[in-house]
Amino acid sequence: TGVQGEFGIGLLGFWSIGRELEMISQAGDGPAYLMTMRSGSRAYDRRRYLGTRPGSGVDVTIHEVHREAQIRLTAEKLQRYLSEELRERIRRSGATITLEDRLPPRKTLEVKPAVFKGEPIAEIGPILVDDHPPVRAELYVALKEAESPEAERPAVGLYRLGTRVCRDISDLPEFAHEPWTGAGLEGMLDYPDFRLAPATREGFIPDGAYHAFVEALRRIEPVLMDRLQLEEEARSESASRSLVKELQSAFT
Repeated sequence: TGVQGEFGIGLLGFWSIGRELEMISQAGDGPAYLMTMRSGSRAYDRRRYLGTRPGSGVDVTIHEVHREAQIRLTAEKLQRYLSEELRERIRRSGATITLEDRLPPRKTLEVKPAVFKGEPIAEIGPILVDDHPPVRAELYVALKEAESPEAERPAVGLYRLGTRVCRDISDLPEFAHEPWTGAGLEGMLDYPDFRLAPATREGFIPDGAYHAFVEALRRIEPVLMDRLQLEEEARSESASRSLVKELQSAFT
């Protein structure tokens, strides 16, 4: 409860993993039903499930998995993906998600909410939005670490009721400017009134709720710019002190 899907994308998304989806669903003490879908076909088969289940719930099996998918769907990658996509839903619901990889070497991994590593920006709390629910903000000054080719640029993600709907706010044209476009910020903004475009989780309908969200964030941008400026000055001063020490040591 509380972590089920809501966009309907994953149901047809099985095409990218395998050729057939088999889903057994049982609600409460009622009978269980079996639905079968084949990739490339608009038809589906639904009938009573003649087997037994331990109780209410859903079992999903994907048959004839594509070889390319087998290579990419490792337990570690799934763990990292789910920890980011469902970060807030896991935290709110307290659900436990466990991945069991039965291929050698066998391993069991628990999905835990992704943790931001930067320094929290205490000046930003819940962001008030005119005539709409506030935005729950969790923003950090990103750490300056040695970049690796595989490392993603720190970014502020957008969430709707706990599910990530946009990895990087700067991908939206209204936020394609500082402080969102640099690598200085990371964190999340959760706004329950996002109205998503059909069949996607990364497009927003520019309605009144979205424009109110944009205006609310415009009001906090000067605060974030000042915070990043202070952080940059502090880092420059620290770098200068380190350089002086190195020179003194060299001359000594």
